[in-house]
Amino acid sequence: MYAIVFSLVLFYISVVVVSVKNNWIDNKSSLTNDLKEFKKCVYPKFMTLCTLLNFIVLFIGCILSYSIRNVKKDFKENLNIPVYIYVTSVTLIEIVNGNDGISIVVQNLF
Repeated sequence: MYAIVFSLVLFYISVVVVSVKNNWIDNKSSLTNDLKEFKKCVYPKFMTLCTLLNFIVLFIGCILSYSIRNVKKDFKENLNIPVYIYVTSVTLIEIVNGNDGISIVVQNLF
């Protein structure tokens, strides 16, 4: 388990280091709805690979948590609601941050 987590961390660190070293992360000037200027980060297209990997890990985690749901009945709390909220919020954050047409005010909420 530690090897999986360590390899994911190493992958993300290497992607960030390569992106920063090669100047692939850029910023551009954008305008808000009330015409105030701000700087917006522009990430390379291969960063969607990291997003895809995040959703794959999330999906595997959901499958594993579903498969061990009846291991012991000692734990009486229902863990479905936090999982649903987490999956929904991660999906919403990725949609909002990945879409350029959404207002900066809405993006700042996430």
